[in-house]
Amino acid sequence: FLASAKKVIAQKEIRVLSISDFNTTGVGGDFDAGGAFYTLAKATGVTSKDNVHSGGSFGIGKMSAFAASKLRTVFYSSMFEKNGKPSFYCMGRSFLRSWREDNEYKEREFFWGVGKNNDQAETDPEKVPDGLQRGKVGLSTHIVALQDEFDAEWENELFATLLKNFYAAINDGIIEFTINGGKQVLNSQNIGVTFERV
Repeated sequence: FLASAKKVIAQKEIRVLSISDFNTTGVGGDFDAGGAFYTLAKATGVTSKDNVHSGGSFGIGKMSAFAASKLRTVFYSSMFEKNGKPSFYCMGRSFLRSWREDNEYKEREFFWGVGKNNDQAETDPEKVPDGLQRGKVGLSTHIVALQDEFDAEWENELFATLLKNFYAAINDGIIEFTINGGKQVLNSQNIGVTFERV
């Protein structure tokens, strides 16, 4: 893994898949144990959902984003309302392989953020790169160094997955999806055509 990661880092450009939602509430809360963004960005195998009927996989599903990254690195940026005011969190996380050095194993988990150990969320949107900023309330997930498996017809595979999981909501006009910066759209107007194509 480390040898492959060094080759990726040496490239002039690295592909990043950004997944953003809008017309949602974002992921916020206090940045401590139990907070929604804290649970997303720092906790493992933990969920912050307080509704027993909420969907999900007990915090395990979010790890799929790391599996899609050659560097096992994901950044999260969220804009949300807190006490009636717009707030912002941004943080990166990497899961590498542990290694042995000086007869002891080194930590395999690293964070990008602020604080002594870079393990606190950045709250100032002006201090993060443009690609990590958000202009509207919602959450963005950025998968760094996307795996090569996503090269061939990944758009159709993505649309097939979206149709499988959100067919009713798309058909009823509750939700729509765009990919490649809006070049392709999946909504109630073209759901039939898209279903036949994929």
